[in-house]
Amino acid sequence: ISFHSVSGSLNGSSSCLSSVAISKIFHSAYHRTAREAPKLLALTDSVQDASHRASFFANRTFRFNLRTAIQATLAARGGKLAFDALGEALLTLWSTRLPEARAIATFLPPDLREHEAYLAYRDAVTEGRTPTEPEHRAAVELLRRRLSWEVTLEYGLDVHVGRSLDSTRCSTAGFDEARLAKAVDELELVLRESSPVRPRGALDRSFVQHMLEGLLHRLRTRGAIYHPLLDEYVAKGQRFYLRKVRKPELHVFGPETQLQSFLYIGYEHKYFDVLAPRGSARTWLRDFCHRSLTLDAKDPGIDALNERAFKALERAGLTLRKPTAGGELIALDPAAMFVTSDVAQLHCDRCHNRLTLPLSAARRWNGNRCTRHGCNKGYLQLSDADAQGDGFDYYRKLYHSDRVERVFTAEHTGLLERQARETLEQDFKRGLRPDAPNLLTCTPTLEMGIDIGDLSAVLLCSVPPTAANYQQRVGRAGRASDRTGFPRPPPPPSPGGRTQSIRRTGARRLRQGRFRCCA
Repeated sequence: ISFHSVSGSLNGSSSCLSSVAISKIFHSAYHRTAREAPKLLALTDSVQDASHRASFFANRTFRFNLRTAIQATLAARGGKLAFDALGEALLTLWSTRLPEARAIATFLPPDLREHEAYLAYRDAVTEGRTPTEPEHRAAVELLRRRLSWEVTLEYGLDVHVGRSLDSTRCSTAGFDEARLAKAVDELELVLRESSPVRPRGALDRSFVQHMLEGLLHRLRTRGAIYHPLLDEYVAKGQRFYLRKVRKPELHVFGPETQLQSFLYIGYEHKYFDVLAPRGSARTWLRDFCHRSLTLDAKDPGIDALNERAFKALERAGLTLRKPTAGGELIALDPAAMFVTSDVAQLHCDRCHNRLTLPLSAARRWNGNRCTRHGCNKGYLQLSDADAQGDGFDYYRKLYHSDRVERVFTAEHTGLLERQARETLEQDFKRGLRPDAPNLLTCTPTLEMGIDIGDLSAVLLCSVPPTAANYQQRVGRAGRASDRTGFPRPPPPPSPGGRTQSIRRTGARRLRQGRFRCCA
């Protein structure tokens, strides 16, 4: 392993762990009032590092914040909501818990903070005037569209990315039970009267239902959930139509970002999964069909059966068929989905694959075939929630905390013009704007000599060059008298008089306010 790869991994871990620590500080229950809202300073010696960390901290902490808000919305609505209504319900709930301007600023992601609709609304609020009806409507509509997209990502393509609500067993998406039963009835009839395959034995209804639910789960985790913002991408089948300049409401798709993979009805596609590719390649669809229904892996009717299965799902109202360049594709209908916090997790007894499903679906899946490609001998078992030890307990507690506090970041370096730098310092100190920064990533420009008000904590993103620099940097925090820290408890009594001396010295310094918080 090269030195550069090791140092890069350490730097990446440092940024991730720092973002978790920042989220913990901002979500702390000890900040009970607006006056006690935390303010942080992240110090580094590099201008480039300050710029990178400002963006990284903003995006990573936004995701934690959003998941906490989603979980709180589900709890307020009884633990279950229609999939396409969750974004609207989230905005409605938090607009009552927070001032509307603050709610809009809190849930608008960092990549939309420069959108003209939001800037017009924010400037009106900052100037102390009531936003006009067009300004208000444009800002709310922008946020509403983006929240619906964030829900689609959270329970779709990003379900296995990071500490998602699904992977932490907080909540997950499911499918309408009545529509699913209708699709099972149709496919069961096909297998009984005009089966294109030759089963090795009698096919139980539970096998058919598991196959259809497995297909729906596969589409969901591949991101094949229809959303209006994907219309051009669906129609043209090219990643060009996901660019930020064409769809500002979408998040940024990088060159290595995984794209939404719908199911293409044809032989080959550059971006989409294919229903029946040429040749005898053992695709996921072919593999899961033969394992779930105990068919021969080389049965020539598997592709035909998969096509009949998706037709049954479409007629039951669970999937949609959309035109695309060169043919048609299959997408999940969000109107046939719901989100629930009543979940259970299953694991494969062979490959240890883990799935989070609604409790009713998890009970049906228990004892059925694993969905992982190539797992020929694995069966799914319900996991013991109390004995999983999956390392996600911290995130489950965070998402169930019902505390939402947005981290607004900005960079403060010597490259800023004087007027811009002074404006930033005043915004940080006074916090008059709904999105005023409460975390500054900065170089030694803020090490001394600038009044930026009281700080909750100082985060050192790099090692200070000297001990004096270290002392100066950590001394920025806890200067207000009401944030004076407490000394460590005195040691147990000893035969000598040194203990009493330490106690008297500590008590005197506490009265004089000479202890500071340097978290």
